[in-house]
Amino acid sequence: MYGWDESTFNDHLGNKTEYAIIIGAPLSGKSTVARIIAENANGKVFEMAKVAEEIRPKLETEEGPFEGRIPDAEVEKSILATIAADKAAGNKFLYIFDGQHHESL
Repeated sequence: MYGWDESTFNDHLGNKTEYAIIIGAPLSGKSTVARIIAENANGKVFEMAKVAEEIRPKLETEEGPFEGRIPDAEVEKSILATIAADKAAGNKFLYIFDGQHHESL
């Protein structure tokens, strides 16, 4: 081994978070591929459009429901909370991101 840092240490302890991103054109089979990978690799799929829509009710105000695009920061916060909860429970998954949410991609 040529070097040692906190990242290498965490990798050796098994604390590494593994992930895959499935992207493609609409109706190209992204969800099918994500599901097959999850079934064969102890995976957990984040359907990005579904994650965003699950956040919408939490953004409601007294003035009414939230309209428009769900902010990227809220989607990221939700996903990171799920991963943290899995790690706290001792679960290790291959996290598979089905699609994309970021406007810039």
